[in-house]
Amino acid sequence: MRTRAERRHFRVKTIKRKKRIIKEHNNYWSYAYDGVLNKGKIHCSCPICKHIRRYISSAKKRTDKLKFIEGLKEYFNKEVE
Repeated sequence: MRTRAERRHFRVKTIKRKKRIIKEHNNYWSYAYDGVLNKGKIHCSCPICKHIRRYISSAKKRTDKLKFIEGLKEYFNKEVE
């Protein structure tokens, strides 16, 4: 069983993490006071935003994969020559 101090610590930790995410990524999100961030999500769940997030994620994976393959080709071409 957790003490009040432990619960408070994890609550503060969660709030700090969500504040950092909001500051870095979501300029449109606003909150009245810090306690609101203790529970719940900090992203939009409308169909348009879901589609955009999915598209950005898959595009990033593709570009990362292509960069990795190019790096491998470059590495092995140097080894052969």
